[in-house]
Amino acid sequence: MRFARTLGPLFLLLLACKAPTPRPALSATQIWAAQVQEAGTKPAAAIPDRERAEFAQGFENGAAMVRRALDTGRKPFVLLPDRLATPPAPKLLGPLPEGVTLAPDPLRVELDTATGLRIWAWGAVEGSVYSRGQKEGFAWALSHHGQSLVQPRRPSIIPERWVRWPKEAASLNLEIATRKAEVHWTPQALFWKASGEGFPIEHRWHPADEAWRPRFAALQEDVLWLDTLGHGAVALDLETGYIRDLKPSPNPAELEATLDAKAAAEKNRIQEILKESTPEASRKRWQENANSPLAQAMRKELRGQAEKGNPEFMFMLALNLANLGVAEEAEGATWLRKAAEQGHPEAMSFLGAWHYEGRCVEKSETLARKWLEKAAKAGDGEAKKMLASLFGTSRP
Repeated sequence: MRFARTLGPLFLLLLACKAPTPRPALSATQIWAAQVQEAGTKPAAAIPDRERAEFAQGFENGAAMVRRALDTGRKPFVLLPDRLATPPAPKLLGPLPEGVTLAPDPLRVELDTATGLRIWAWGAVEGSVYSRGQKEGFAWALSHHGQSLVQPRRPSIIPERWVRWPKEAASLNLEIATRKAEVHWTPQALFWKASGEGFPIEHRWHPADEAWRPRFAALQEDVLWLDTLGHGAVALDLETGYIRDLKPSPNPAELEATLDAKAAAEKNRIQEILKESTPEASRKRWQENANSPLAQAMRKELRGQAEKGNPEFMFMLALNLANLGVAEEAEGATWLRKAAEQGHPEAMSFLGAWHYEGRCVEKSETLARKWLEKAAKAGDGEAKKMLASLFGTSRP
């Protein structure tokens, strides 16, 4: 009986000391959420209380980008909110209103060399609490969990040796000790395939336009360089196809020679059209060619040089704008006057003729004679002929 009395309390004590029921194991999603919450606590401490919830949402979103990339095997876009994109132009139905033009988006570097990831020039408000949280969450997740996604690139070094792109050619083959590349250019896109010893051939492309027309090219271990007509030197990452760097043209003298040659050729072509065609046929032919890629590229080049104050290019731009329409001819008259005021003989002769006809300028025989006499004094033979024909004299 005494033994039984002793066992009773012991049994009750054993029941009281029974091990607790184990908690169920956390899922991978729950573990990730806890890690994100813990990681965001420290940077959130510096945020005012009223903004912490917004910061936490941004932090969670930025970290989730890296997690989704790891889950799907695809690389994320690196967040650089200090590289905001230009607000997109409105999508218009039908032609643009008169006097309205849409400037093309400027060319930007597209690859972050520190991570090897595509830059996302995103639309969040720079410096907003959410964007700060998003950037920090992305950086934390990338450094702690996403190192397999990171592939840094070496700083770009502009080549010392370039290969001239053959005139009017659509493709060019490049080769160095460890790489070969076959590059194709069209006014819509740039294509290339590159191969290295022991590696499969990589096919890549990048959108392009007439300003991408290559003048020179160079190949490095992991970069394709193009010295373009309108964007300077562009470095393209061979692996991804993204723009890795942008530099000024390394051949400015060559560019000037190219522009001079094109301007001279265009001037001769214009003179032949005016000489051999009636005004009606000339206008029709001009308008048919006005929107061709070559004509648009030429106007862009002429305008750029004219805006630098070169009277020859001002005169060429004025002739290039003639016969395109009322607004274009009015702009052409402005450039013609600027060239004439700088003493360009042919510009003064044309301005005198336009004043006599009243073409986009005031119809005035007095002004016509004034500019024709100045042109004749500067040695323009056509001005002397017009003075003799219109006013009975060839001398100023």
